Formats: sequence, structure tokens, C-alpha cells
Amino acid sequence: METEIIIALIAFLSSAFGGLVVAVINHLFTRKKTEAETKKLEAEIDKLKAETQKTLAETKRISSDTKHALSEANYQDSAKINETVLYDGKQNFHGYDIQSDLFEYTIQQEVIVIHAEEAYLELRTYIYKGKESTFIPKDELISGYRKFHISCDAKVISASYEVNIFMMEEPDLEGHSVDDRRITVKDTEWSKIDFYLRAFPNKGYVVNIGVERISGNGSIQIKNLVVTEGGG
Repeated sequence: METEIIIALIAFLSSAFGGLVVAVINHLFTRKKTEAETKKLEAEIDKLKAETQKTLAETKRISSDTKHALSEANYQDSAKINETVLYDGKQNFHGYDIQSDLFEYTIQQEVIVIHAEEAYLELRTYIYKGKESTFIPKDELISGYRKFHISCDAKVISASYEVNIFMMEEPDLEGHSVDDRRITVKDTEWSKIDFYLRAFPNKGYVVNIGVERISGNGSIQIKNLVVTEGGG
């Protein structure tokens, strides 16, 4: 009788503790699984946040670029119908088109090369209403401001330069620029730069190019100079 009681007690304890062991193991496994799933979810959330921030930054950049492009295009859109090419250095460039009495420069294969710390050059060839001229003649039939678009390709070697495109009256009585724009050139590969200027219709004008070295001791090169005028 005692032996049966002992056997029954052992069976009971084995069954009870066995279930407890299984419950403990299941609990530990479930907790580890939950922790793993939580960590995985947190990682996915972090990845989603990073991708969202990247997308927002890219969208902001595109929006900024679009606004810039639209602002630059406003002039082109408004003057596109009546736009006239006054000088096209891409198609018909000559060394005598550029003049400077005080500053040194060279022209190599239709490229203006400036090694000096600063220089000011004049563009002295224009085609206006079918006639060649050394300046842009006045046109008092134009209503409002005259709008000019001046572009060129530029690059630097072992330096950075500030490029200043401006217009002077012809004849120059005051010695002050009518309108000017400035841009810093740091690229060692050719890049296009654009300038948009305004001037009164009752004067003649000459396009000037000014450069000033701001770092290094190298040179700047300029080519493909183009001058167009949009209608008033």
C-alpha cells in the first residue's frame, strides 16, 4: 500500500512539475520571440523614418531647383517671341570681338584665357537689325526696359574667380555700369553661366566682362559668349 502511494505521488509530482517546466519554457520562448519581433519592428520604423526624411529633403531640393529654374525662365518666356541674337560667339567668334586696353589676356582656340588677378574686357562686335556695330545701338521705339540675356561657358584652373557681367553706356559719359550681375566660378569643368540685365532704351550699350581672382594662383577660361535681347 505504501509503495502504491509513493508511486502515485511521484507520478503526480512529475506531471505537475512537467507542466510547470513546459509553461516556463513556453513563456521564455514567447518573450524572446516578442522581443525579437519588437526589435525588428523598431528597426523597420527607423528605416521608414530615414527614408521619409530623405524623400522630404529630395522633394525640398527639387522644389527649390524648380523655383530657381522658373525664376530664370520668366525672362525667357516673356521675351521668347521677340528675342534677337546680337552676338553669337558659338558660331562666329573672332579675336577682335574682344578688346581691353589695360588688361592682359590671350585667346586660344576660340577660348579667352585670363591669368591675371583681375581683368575687364569689352565685347565690341554686335549685329543689330542686320548691321554690324561696335556697340548695341539705342532703340527708343521699345516700351519700358530693354532686356538682355548674356551667357557663356567658364571654368577655372587652380583658382576661383568672381565673374561680373555688366553694361556700360556708349558713349560712356558717367563711368558707371548700367546693370551688372556677379557669380563665383569654382568648377574645373566647363559650366554654363547666365546673366539677365536691364537697360533704358534711349542709350547705346557695350557688354563688359570683369573677372577677379578670389583664391589660388591659376587662371579662368571663357568661351561661347552669347548676347540676346528680348522684346519690351
